[in-house]
Amino acid sequence: MAIEIRYIGTRDKWGMWVDGKFSNYVEECMVKKIEFATKIQAKATSLAGVRDALGEIVEVYLARGYNEEGADPIKEDDLVGSGIALADLNACITMFQKLSVSTVEDKLTVNKIRNDL
Repeated sequence: MAIEIRYIGTRDKWGMWVDGKFSNYVEECMVKKIEFATKIQAKATSLAGVRDALGEIVEVYLARGYNEEGADPIKEDDLVGSGIALADLNACITMFQKLSVSTVEDKLTVNKIRNDL
């Protein structure tokens, strides 16, 4: 759900549009609160997208067996010339695993407010 607040000069009022359709007039004192809430919604949407993408990277990493115990682990020799150290790559995967895992409550909270679905 996308929310937009605009001043309507001909009516001397603030209007709120939801998903491109006029919803209702809002009091001026509510404008900053609605704009703040929509910023929170945008950040929650961004966070959800990042969380989802990191989880997918970890899933592919494990599915392809790139992990140390996997069928086709990435080794230092595989990265020669890339400028990427194996230790740094593994540290990033560990960080991605931590960032992509949320509590059920956290996921529900973000999924309720995100506006990209």
